[in-house]
Amino acid sequence: ALNNNYLQGLLPVLSERNRDLRKINLSNNTFTGTIPLSYGIPDKLRTLELGHNKLTGTIPSTLFTSGTIRHLLLNDNFLTGELP
Repeated sequence: ALNNNYLQGLLPVLSERNRDLRKINLSNNTFTGTIPLSYGIPDKLRTLELGHNKLTGTIPSTLFTSGTIRHLLLNDNFLTGELP
């Protein structure tokens, strides 16, 4: 977890090497830009916390492809659109 830091810039893109991640917590930083489509890659991902950043754009449908995410926090960003 890298939450509650002063990390900024774009969210890192995930690769196939990240397939076994179970939790990603990058909340309470100042990340900007969109949520990369690659955040749907980890097929064991249960928790994705990206709240309290400055993310924009829509929520990628790839987050829901694997069907394993049980805990999703995207609050306090600038996301638009509907849930896929």
